[in-house]
Amino acid sequence: MHYVRRLKDLTGKDDLETKMMQMRRKSIALCPECYVKTKHDK
Repeated sequence: MHYVRRLKDLTGKDDLETKMMQMRRKSIALCPECYVKTKHDK
């Protein structure tokens, strides 16, 4: 799972954050490979 603390922390800088903003969710399920990619992008 990928989490953010607050919805206002989402910037929409990538497709993942944009999707979370559209769904108005602070968490989203990811496969292990995608999860690793998000951790290394930041």
